[in-house]
Amino acid sequence: MGVYDPKKPKAINSVSVTGAVLLAVIGYLGWVFVPPYWQIFQLQGILKATCNEAYSEWNDEEVLKFLLGQVPRTRLPLSKENFRFTRIPYTLEERQAEFGDRANEPNVVELTQKRGATCVMEYRYARSIRFPIINRDLPVVHQGEVRGSLKTVRYDGLQCRCVGLREP
Repeated sequence: MGVYDPKKPKAINSVSVTGAVLLAVIGYLGWVFVPPYWQIFQLQGILKATCNEAYSEWNDEEVLKFLLGQVPRTRLPLSKENFRFTRIPYTLEERQAEFGDRANEPNVVELTQKRGATCVMEYRYARSIRFPIINRDLPVVHQGEVRGSLKTVRYDGLQCRCVGLREP
């Protein structure tokens, strides 16, 4: 009976060594790359919040002040030169579809020209990522854009009801 028993693998074999090396490489790359890309992920969330702020704040300088007030949370050395803020205005067809007969009223035209239909926040940031242990730098450029809708919020035919209240 003992002749046909399978041999048990050794505690340290090629599979366990390969798994340990692979796990160490993945941990090292995560240690190097996760913190810088986490900061960019935070920055994109701040840019989305800035587009939400642009809905009610029509002054572009105030919107950029809001953005620059939020950016220190990422611990990135960013300034006004790293961002470009653009409002894309309504087209005539969009304005007519959105506002119907009121599309050419002066207050509607002012609203659609000043606030716009879409917010575009573009960013560009260059840095170098330092690899510990091997003491090498990798230059990386982070750039992209975040878009947000500035179209008028409408509540057509909706009746809002408080959740906690019971009907009589």
